[in-house]
Amino acid sequence: MGNETAGSGGIDRSAYEKDWANAEARLKLGGDDRQQWGASKYTVRPFVYFDKILIVWTLLKGQPQIKDIVAVVGIDISFQDGLWVRLKSKVTNNECVVNHTPRRILGLDIFAWMPFFNEMRYAGADWHDPEASRNLRLSCCFKMRHKPDETLIEGSQYLSELHVFRSRWPQYADTRF
Repeated sequence: MGNETAGSGGIDRSAYEKDWANAEARLKLGGDDRQQWGASKYTVRPFVYFDKILIVWTLLKGQPQIKDIVAVVGIDISFQDGLWVRLKSKVTNNECVVNHTPRRILGLDIFAWMPFFNEMRYAGADWHDPEASRNLRLSCCFKMRHKPDETLIEGSQYLSELHVFRSRWPQYADTRF
């Protein structure tokens, strides 16, 4: 597979993650979803935690159009089944559970899965503030067709963390989601 890091004797986790996610997708996704998965080339891996906000948007005439606001509403851990994250659409109120098998989320052109090698932290938003509230944070992968920080493609769907979205589109800096 070529998943060893040259000269280190260790494994290349990102190569294993990619191989495992692709194998899961080939085995468990239906025809249309499998084809969309294959066409999706860019993956982001943010930490997710209870009440985290993710913005799903598309570009229309050079401006972002928000398609959905997705919140993390639950996290579960099982010794047998691994990690699960429950996402909820603020537009439709629909929910979906994301586990280690890639799946299209909430009817969007974006896939999600929990990585097999996962970083878990119990921390607050400010690492240096001992008084900051803390919560459990897990890595979660989201795959889309195009990279949101390169040349944007009209009509393509993008998923961004709230602070990244606001940084790119300052007109949303004070918008409450």
